[in-house]
Amino acid sequence: MKPKRHWDVLGLIAVILLALALWPGSKGLRLWQHLDSLRATLLRLEARAKPETLGNLQPADFAPIKEDFATLEADLAAIEAEVGPFLPLARHLGWVPRFGGDIAAAPALLEVTSGIAEAGHLTLEGVEPLVTAWGEPPAEGSGSLLEQMLPALVDAGPRLAEAQTELERVTAARAELDVSRLSPRVAAQVERLDRYLPLLRLAVQAARLAPNLLGAEGPRS
Repeated sequence: MKPKRHWDVLGLIAVILLALALWPGSKGLRLWQHLDSLRATLLRLEARAKPETLGNLQPADFAPIKEDFATLEADLAAIEAEVGPFLPLARHLGWVPRFGGDIAAAPALLEVTSGIAEAGHLTLEGVEPLVTAWGEPPAEGSGSLLEQMLPALVDAGPRLAEAQTELERVTAARAELDVSRLSPRVAAQVERLDRYLPLLRLAVQAARLAPNLLGAEGPRS
């Protein structure tokens, strides 16, 4: 190792150790609590995203799902606030033993998770009126169920467009991740995302196209 490189590395280590030494214990505890809450919320949302669960989705199911997304977004905001000052440094710490890959990937991982949370929340807001309309019997003389649902589907367009934008951001952030450099636990989560992300993107895109395919001329005035 060249002398300058050697001192650069030692200086970087010194900065990290100093930052950790000055980091209050309560701050680290808060971070751990938010991470633990985040993991639990993601597990609940994953369970709700199973096809057999989505197939039986009822209007009453939206309240707990909304609560989960609110918790997810709050935890992500808190985590970003706690670790934000260290994120620019994280990309240069891939050399750290054992967890270097996870640390270096932290900015992209946070981008992926926050994007999924935002896209999920937007999609939920868009489809909730559809599920409500689906669960209500057609009123006499009001036309078919499809005709009743079409306005709600049109109105969902802006939310779904925002969700699609977020999913594109997630896809770009995911492309920055090298799974081979991640710890097994984190790599497993990313591989799980790889199974769900294409399906979510396809579902949002299909929902956006549905009004035109069903003959809607555009958003109602």
